Amino acid sequence: MSDSVLGREKELERIVRFLDAVTTGPAACVLEGKAGIGKTALWRHAVTSARQASFCVLFSTPAEVEVAFSYSSLADLLARVEPGALDALPTPQREALEVALLRAGPGDAVARPHAVAMAVVTLLDHLASVAPVVVAIDDAQWLDRPSARVLEFAARRLERRPVGFLLSVRTPADNAALLGLDRLPGDVPLERISIRALSAGALHQVIKGRFGATFNRAALLRIHRATGGNPFFALELAASLLQAGLPPAGQALPVPDDIRDVITRSLTALPEATREMLLFAAAAPNPTVDSLSAALQASPEHVLDHLVGADAAGVIAVEGESVRFRHPLFSSAIYGAATGEQRRQAHRRLAELAMTTEQRARHLALSIDEADGTIARTVADAAREVRMRGAPDAAADLVELAIRLTPASAADEYDQRALDLGYFLVEAGDPDKARDVVLAVAVRPGRLQARALLDLAGLDYWGDGSRPAIARCEQALKAASGDTALEAACHAELAIYCDFDASRSERHAEAALRLLDAAGVEADPDARIDALLAATRAGLLLGRGLSFDAVEQAYESESRALASIHRSRVGAQLGQWLKYVDDFDGSRAKLEEAVSQAIQEGDESSIPNQLMHLAQVECWSGNWPLALRYAEESFELAEQVGQSFGGPPAIRALVDAHLGDVERARTTVEERLDAAADQPLAVPLYLRVLGFLQLSLGDAPGAARHLSRAVELAEGFGIREPAVFRVHADLIEALIGTGELDRAEEVLGVLESRGRLSPVPWSLATGRRCRGLLLAARGELEAAELAFEDALREHEHSPVPFERGRTLLALGLLQRRRNERRLGQESLAQALAIFEELGAPLWAGRAKREMRPVGGRPTSRDTLTAAEQHVAELAASGLTNREVAAALSISPKTVEAALSRTYRKLEIHSRAELGARIAVTRPRDLASAPDPLVQQ
Repeated sequence: MSDSVLGREKELERIVRFLDAVTTGPAACVLEGKAGIGKTALWRHAVTSARQASFCVLFSTPAEVEVAFSYSSLADLLARVEPGALDALPTPQREALEVALLRAGPGDAVARPHAVAMAVVTLLDHLASVAPVVVAIDDAQWLDRPSARVLEFAARRLERRPVGFLLSVRTPADNAALLGLDRLPGDVPLERISIRALSAGALHQVIKGRFGATFNRAALLRIHRATGGNPFFALELAASLLQAGLPPAGQALPVPDDIRDVITRSLTALPEATREMLLFAAAAPNPTVDSLSAALQASPEHVLDHLVGADAAGVIAVEGESVRFRHPLFSSAIYGAATGEQRRQAHRRLAELAMTTEQRARHLALSIDEADGTIARTVADAAREVRMRGAPDAAADLVELAIRLTPASAADEYDQRALDLGYFLVEAGDPDKARDVVLAVAVRPGRLQARALLDLAGLDYWGDGSRPAIARCEQALKAASGDTALEAACHAELAIYCDFDASRSERHAEAALRLLDAAGVEADPDARIDALLAATRAGLLLGRGLSFDAVEQAYESESRALASIHRSRVGAQLGQWLKYVDDFDGSRAKLEEAVSQAIQEGDESSIPNQLMHLAQVECWSGNWPLALRYAEESFELAEQVGQSFGGPPAIRALVDAHLGDVERARTTVEERLDAAADQPLAVPLYLRVLGFLQLSLGDAPGAARHLSRAVELAEGFGIREPAVFRVHADLIEALIGTGELDRAEEVLGVLESRGRLSPVPWSLATGRRCRGLLLAARGELEAAELAFEDALREHEHSPVPFERGRTLLALGLLQRRRNERRLGQESLAQALAIFEELGAPLWAGRAKREMRPVGGRPTSRDTLTAAEQHVAELAASGLTNREVAAALSISPKTVEAALSRTYRKLEIHSRAELGARIAVTRPRDLASAPDPLVQQ
């Protein structure tokens, strides 16, 4: 999708609906909106889509100067029509059309408008008999009147022909520009699409697509507010800001010269008194006639007299009492053109009249240009109030103003406000600026140094990973020496940031709780929450299950907690952990609640992480399209708020792997794996994706290599709960496929023993499946079938349908191997149905390949020679190629060749599949083996 139509999903859906309608009859689509709002981008996208669908597209892009030139737009529309098509017209119509288009002289006859119009109807009918036709006109308000009349005539007479009209129209526009499409019969589909402002998220993508650069969330919101979501103006403003930089809070955004030229033409003709009045309107929120009257100490009638001219010039709109600028950039231009003293005078007067604390504080801050402790405190108080109302970006602006106004002698107040600013900036999506602000406090010895270091640790954790955060926390712990509550907070933070070492995390959590108990039950409930959550998480990762008692204590502490830069909601954390014990419904509910709450509170910094966990829940649940949407949103929003943790791309890659998008999944992982050193917990996720991909593709050795490394890393992190990364089952299957049965047994023992200690349904079900695979590989077919049946019973308690499909696939192969052909076919059919419903093409393809007709003689492609059969039996028993060669007195290359032919004939890819298809000859039976293989 083009950058220019990002954020237009609903509009694009309606365009698709319009094009679909054209294939069966007449239809119309009108794109309406202001200049620069993105009509042309959508129009072009529709034209491209129609061409890609092999429509015949006739298009014109008239300009204002062409209005006076008759049939200029019609000539454009028909310029690409093959001359032979005109030959199909009746002679009077063809001659009239050629004259109208200046392709022939008039001779003695006059080209009648009706004949020209009928010629167009006939021509469209002829073209539509070959392929659906779209008549596309961009900026239809600039159509010359003769062309518009012909097209309106044609639109009313297309009846059942597959012809569509696609217009873009600038608003406000007269009805003539619509070509009467709004008056077509009711059975003719009409998509009348009002193009509105883009969201901030869509602007982020548009700016990124145009310039290859992005703004942080706070800056993006300022651009969005300043441009009203108009993509044309936003791109112009972004270009200016990328070159000149973003001005500090309280200063107007610069207006690019090319936009300023458009605006100043509307302003320069206004009287000076009117421009002065507009300055007050630009400086005031939601100006009204009465508020301007009070500010100027003038009568409402006097104000209205001046506003009439500005309204007529298109600068403002007076709607009852309300005074509204027709575009935010008019306000910016007026405010920016005033002198500093003029602006300060306006703000002083508006402060006197302010109705709210925030308005008064903001006007006071902007009414002076020197430090003032009293005003600084007023502004800082207002910032905290605004933040409580869920507007951290506005709070950051206010506290930044308060810092500027704080006298140099008030060092503690200055530092405290700097820490407040850092917190507000994080919430507003500007962690880079927050880091600079807090760092300035952290480098100065003083009362707030340790707290500043802790705040920096939180920023480090989300930006650069665990290790830098731990180093910063250890600095904070030294700086906090002697302050029990602050030391407890440091240990609590360390417990969180040691997420790659569960045992170490648990030790710090216990130290924090001991210190907090010594300080009293009311001491720092935020730190107590962190410690309790860290202890709960550590216990879960260490394989001891989920402690709901600790979670309840954390909920209790949360009711007494103050807002902190570090704390995560208890419910959000619980939502993340519930998925590890297969309570997907509970996990989903908690995570959705956390996202909703974060949106309501304006805490966008926590949303990417919650969306990532939601993506994982839906991936495991088998809701892969929804999982992919969550993963994409998590990835994009993390980028916007300056977070670089590896989870979102890893989960997106895992969903892609399940959906069979091999290249994107592999590319995503390979681009990030080498750079994940500072995000150690992401590495097993990446390796798990690669391993699962290789297993899905039948590459058991490649899968075993990646998955073995993933398990090794997880163990190194102290993560002993298999249901966290869910790697063990895939690794066991891969090891069986490579013939490493002893190693498979070892890993399976870990999965089974930990499943007994922490009985997660996934662990129990996949453990029994893997036991069945291993028994089958060793030739114990009856025991293997019992293990698969046990696994299916465990799957009844597990909400992971994909794993059930894999178990049915393994069972079906075994049943067919035991000559239980009907049962095997039924199991394979059930597996195929699950894979197809989920949208797992790689696994569905495997199931289809295995579903051979029941009964009858095998085909020649399935028939193995006696030599191939014996090599396959020995390989399936667990012997390596070299061991098979030694047993049969042949070369390893001969074994490889025989196995290659066997795999091809049986349409399999691994030893795991071979073990399920071949009756195994045990090593002890070698004495009765047939003569050695001869070279084939």
